[in-house]
Amino acid sequence: MIKTERNFMNITLLGHHFLQLAAEEQGVAVVPIEGMNENKLRELRTDAAKQEYRPAISTTITEVKQNFSCCNEFELGSLWKDVAFTIGAQLMSEYSRTGQSSMIDGPLFFTDLSLQKYPATDPSVRFGISPHRDQSAFINLVAILLISGPSSFCVCSDKSGRGASDVMARPGDLILMRGGGYGGGKLSRPYHFVGPIYDPYGRLTFGMRQLTSDVAEAAKVHSILAHEEPVA
Repeated sequence: MIKTERNFMNITLLGHHFLQLAAEEQGVAVVPIEGMNENKLRELRTDAAKQEYRPAISTTITEVKQNFSCCNEFELGSLWKDVAFTIGAQLMSEYSRTGQSSMIDGPLFFTDLSLQKYPATDPSVRFGISPHRDQSAFINLVAILLISGPSSFCVCSDKSGRGASDVMARPGDLILMRGGGYGGGKLSRPYHFVGPIYDPYGRLTFGMRQLTSDVAEAAKVHSILAHEEPVA
């Protein structure tokens, strides 16, 4: 198992990142990670190829269309838990440094992790994942590290995909979205979707979410995820 040094990443949240996350209609920011170069991405891809994946349900109970396979189980001390810890700590440090800690409810600690592989799609397939919002019990921030495969990651106005806008992320970028309760609960969670995958090698992402400590809310999410795969 490849190990990574916890100082290889440097995340800086600039003013426009905060504006994107705080804006009512957007709620998504793309943040480049210093140190996430091609060698590091190659290490991540190599380790990801060793993991065990299972196919996502093609249509969830909430009628979200999905076309990917995922891995959600990671052993203690794995590369992926280390990456999630590092990114969470870096983001929490940035929120504190910039005086924005009040936007986050308590410590930022990613507890729900998911590697997701999307196959290349033919022109008739509209989505890797159709428009949706993440569960409200995933709080604070949703972070998605794009590892390989350029493809459209869009925010939109509703579940129909109206008003779609591509956030233009590249491999090595971190996509941040508002989660439940962000900014004191006054800001809505963004609708978003993954468009068709044209890269012949597909698309690979690592999603990081923080499940609420509220037992009842967490139980609802676990009940839903028992019948469908998590969406990104």
